[in-house]
Amino acid sequence: WLYDIVGNEKEENIAMKAHKRIRDYIAMNKDKFGNRCFFCNGRPVYSGIELEPTHEGFYHDVRKKIIDGETYEYVCVFRPGVLQNILVSLGFSDANVVLYQMRKHGYLKSRDNKRNTSRYIINDYQLDDCIAVYIKLIDVPVIFKSIFEFPDTFNE
Repeated sequence: WLYDIVGNEKEENIAMKAHKRIRDYIAMNKDKFGNRCFFCNGRPVYSGIELEPTHEGFYHDVRKKIIDGETYEYVCVFRPGVLQNILVSLGFSDANVVLYQMRKHGYLKSRDNKRNTSRYIINDYQLDDCIAVYIKLIDVPVIFKSIFEFPDTFNE
């Protein structure tokens, strides 16, 4: 019984720690991520996303999600296999366990509740193994923010 409590606390901590470190990684490597979202009739359109070979992923906005009392407005979508390599480079020994815990705690936007991945069309290829991590507005590059921020009032 005591093991379950300690195990669950460690699992929750690993998800929170990984999420924090991923957000820090994104903030320090903003040039590795593209802004690849545009709107058509008020809905985001992601088909035809063209990423540079040097990009590890891209940002797009989502409906606000509240996790542990914090609001997240964007996801950062990583190409297949990229986030696993980043997690290992950040010192996590088993990336799949970390991703499972992150999904379990709501930090991943996934196709369904049994997968860690999402489906996106990138460079005209359907990729089923992308990983989308919820992030905050402060994590997003200034160039990307300017596209979605609108003034509260217009001075005319």
